[in-house]
Amino acid sequence: MRTSLSIVPHDDDQEIYLVLDDFGGRAGMAWRETDPSDTSVEALIRDLLDGQYANLVGIVGFNTAEGWSRWSFAPGAPPRAAIFRSASVILSIASKGVG
Repeated sequence: MRTSLSIVPHDDDQEIYLVLDDFGGRAGMAWRETDPSDTSVEALIRDLLDGQYANLVGIVGFNTAEGWSRWSFAPGAPPRAAIFRSASVILSIASKGVG
């Protein structure tokens, strides 16, 4: 029997934030590779402000222990506007949790 690695964190009461980025052309869209220790809301906002993303498409946040997930979609937004809109959505997601 084949087993797969789980995307659920070992400490399952943890908020995870992942970014969908558009690299353009043939590369297209992909979920950004992320170190498990860099999936917090603080790390995501830091990376947004540092310009780590080529063309932000959206952000998903989730917490499996609390049973919630949220999606923020930002198509075609200018980079700075997308950063501040996304940071605002992330903070909103983080403060609401389930809801």
